[in-house]
Amino acid sequence: MMKWEDFLERIENGSEPTVYLAQHSLLSQFPRLRDDIVIPDIVYYSPPCDDIAYSPPTNEDGVVLNAWLGPEGTVSPAHQDPYFNCYAQVVGRKTVWLAPPEFKAEMHPLPSHSALSNTSSLDVFNPDLDKYPMFQSKVLKESMAVTLQPGDLLYFPPRWWHAMRSQDKSFSISFWF
Repeated sequence: MMKWEDFLERIENGSEPTVYLAQHSLLSQFPRLRDDIVIPDIVYYSPPCDDIAYSPPTNEDGVVLNAWLGPEGTVSPAHQDPYFNCYAQVVGRKTVWLAPPEFKAEMHPLPSHSALSNTSSLDVFNPDLDKYPMFQSKVLKESMAVTLQPGDLLYFPPRWWHAMRSQDKSFSISFWF
């Protein structure tokens, strides 16, 4: 466990080892911050979903807010989430890599008995193309990447593969719905 002030200092200084607050309910921990966050209208829209396994969050609001806070170079490996996502970049720049959900085999997910079975075993930002030739021949042709700037909002559907890499000190909020 680390004091909040120590955590922020490590991010500010880029100290090793890297610290990263990922998928954290920071706005519940610091409720006054919640007043600074506006939930995008699209979150209250019910987009069609072909995924029969899709089920929206069951909390009171039907929306899950998560915070992501880390130094430059922080990476969230490629993974899939079960919800629609509006990803808001608040501070710093972050590169987001996306690929359609149908490439499960080519993404080499971790074993199904693992708690991280929704996570890929390969580094999409620096893939070993000799080891993963199907990733190059199939996934890369259909994938896309964008660098979000402060104030940008990115929407993507459930189960899309995505990975994030902070280009600067970065703070982001995801709105799962």
